[in-house]
Amino acid sequence: MKAKKFFAMMMAAVLLASCNNNEPNGNEGVGELETSYIAVSVNSVFDPAMRADDGGFDRGTTSEQKVSTAHFFFFDQSGNPFTLNQESLVGANDKANYVVKTGLTDTGENMPNVETITNVVLTIQNLKGEYPAQMVAVLNWNYSGEAISLTNLRNTLADYAAAVENSDGFLMSNSAYVKGASTVITATPITIDNIASSEAGALAAPVDIYVERVAAKVTVKEDKTKVDAGSGAFDTGVTTPNGDKIYALITGWDINTTIDRSYLVKEIDATWQSGTLGFTWNDEPYYRSYWAKSVPADGVNVKYDTDFTYNSLTNIIDRTIYCLENTGEKHTQIVFATKLMDAQQHEVKVARLYSEMYMLDDIKTVIANALKDHYYYLGDDNNKHSIEPSQIDFEAAGTSGKDSYTVRYKLTADAAAKSWYYTNDACSTFVDKTAEEVNTYLATLEGAQVWNGMAYYTVDIEHLGTQNIKGVVRNHSYVITVEGISGLGTPVYDPNINITEPVDPVETSSFISARINVLSWKIVNQNVTLE
Repeated sequence: MKAKKFFAMMMAAVLLASCNNNEPNGNEGVGELETSYIAVSVNSVFDPAMRADDGGFDRGTTSEQKVSTAHFFFFDQSGNPFTLNQESLVGANDKANYVVKTGLTDTGENMPNVETITNVVLTIQNLKGEYPAQMVAVLNWNYSGEAISLTNLRNTLADYAAAVENSDGFLMSNSAYVKGASTVITATPITIDNIASSEAGALAAPVDIYVERVAAKVTVKEDKTKVDAGSGAFDTGVTTPNGDKIYALITGWDINTTIDRSYLVKEIDATWQSGTLGFTWNDEPYYRSYWAKSVPADGVNVKYDTDFTYNSLTNIIDRTIYCLENTGEKHTQIVFATKLMDAQQHEVKVARLYSEMYMLDDIKTVIANALKDHYYYLGDDNNKHSIEPSQIDFEAAGTSGKDSYTVRYKLTADAAAKSWYYTNDACSTFVDKTAEEVNTYLATLEGAQVWNGMAYYTVDIEHLGTQNIKGVVRNHSYVITVEGISGLGTPVYDPNINITEPVDPVETSSFISARINVLSWKIVNQNVTLE
């Protein structure tokens, strides 16, 4: 992301000489109130490009940079609330530890890390000789509650709507990084030098705060030089039983296995090793880091969203969407919807039964041939006839795992209306069977895995480095470029079936080739081949 600077000026003690300690501390005592000024420069940092490969930084769009409100929270050395005793706070709370500012304006940038800078002046009242020690800025957040400690602020969770679908703008908060060998910085330190008795004095020594968007963004592109010129789609390298090449045309995509909550303030661990991760994760000179802890999902309060239908994968190529930070064991993925077709762009429907590939309609012939010596129906000519391929219909076995694309067999509606018989002795003896009994038996047969002209492919979003680290981190822009498709992917039988979770394709050799770029937004680039 780009770093935005906000200058907050707060009222300082008239006589600094009366303070016996040069370090700020809490204000729990009782004494004379005084007006203090602190100038704060809040920098909104670029989103970085990653992975996969480090693509540098990318400037945010106007909507991504928008700042409507800024909350400035103040704490003592221990992270306790430093109450400001200020009137006219949001909610008329005169004992809060934050100041709210609106009407902020962009005053420039500081390449390559800071995309926008905004100057603002804040005022507080504090007990004489007692000053805040650290502060956190939260932008575009709707908060008007009581004083809050640093620990509780860090434990506060934001949902997707607050982070992204917010008319005030994208939710942003302090960046986090490690200073020196092991000091984690999540709140910006304030020293006596930052406190003055006038606005002009405060502006001479502002507090620099670096903020970044809580959300990550994902963009999908397509390498048009890699598609077949005739079909306009990717050659899967697979042929039909008739010998025709099968092509896959990407018709839509979406992110999947997304988490629905994010820490308001970024959480990091000073013990992380760059050698283990495969990239330099801490960036102290730029006051930021490129890895994070995501909120643990418990399935109740914090959940993963994994459901989708083929028809819900509607995002077009080159579109950008957003998600929350996820570095947990369940990786955020891209799910691609594709249409299977031949070189003439005619839909291709194929199925696999007992490891053999068939054209879809030929499966009905295989099943009818297996049953023709045992199951008969009464025809319009009043004679018994063996079951026919046209009398067999398909239905999805279910929505879980391979059941979403594996079909069971049943009689068509017209066939079910006929009289049915079963013989096991070369037509010497016939036993009456109801259509329900025939369907019960059909449902026990080995189901076929069906690509009903459709397939989907999944790609885990990879972060930076050489260790195939998978995850999405706030304020990173992940650009996934599809370079090829190999294999038929995961079959789709019914595009309206709600699939509870993406599953791997039935062919282990299937894959999608993509290049992922993570953008600053910090950019991450990833090239992928769909499998």
